[in-house]
Amino acid sequence: MKNIVAVITGLTLSSLILVSCSSQNPTSPATDPGNSSVISQNPEEKRVLNVIGGQVNTQSISPTEQIGTATLIVEKENGKSLTLYVKLYGVITSAEPGKPTVLRHDMEIYQDPEYTKFRGLLHSEGDQAITTGVDFPLVTIHETVNIVSGTKKYATVDPASSIVVTGTLNLVTGQNQFDVISGILIY
Repeated sequence: MKNIVAVITGLTLSSLILVSCSSQNPTSPATDPGNSSVISQNPEEKRVLNVIGGQVNTQSISPTEQIGTATLIVEKENGKSLTLYVKLYGVITSAEPGKPTVLRHDMEIYQDPEYTKFRGLLHSEGDQAITTGVDFPLVTIHETVNIVSGTKKYATVDPASSIVVTGTLNLVTGQNQFDVISGILIY
């Protein structure tokens, strides 16, 4: 039974930080809304944003894919906070019983809740989701999202960037909720 739950959990895990397309306006993971040009930045002028909170809500759209939205509350170098609005798409890339589920995510980052002021895309690879509890139909998850590349404002994102979330997957409804615990964006 434990292995069955692990496999079922793995198949719906993408919801963790799937900060992707809202159900009203889904976006293909390969698209870059607006101008697809990449903005280059002076490498000596890296910005650091500490991720200090937020929420993630996702919906399973297949056994291995999820879409959703999120807010990321970040603290800038000057101590002021900023809320980023995210649409995301996530997919499970590996799910083996007894091992963390591995995912990747495509995240569209906006600076407004209407999703009109596009800042760029962030891509993650090798994200690890670990089941920390099961109370059927809810599965508690802890996931680290490893940001590996970006576009536009985030074109020079540092691969040391990551976001940590924890929350629950609902294996019956496919609706999942997570709290953003911490993270860092360096670009």
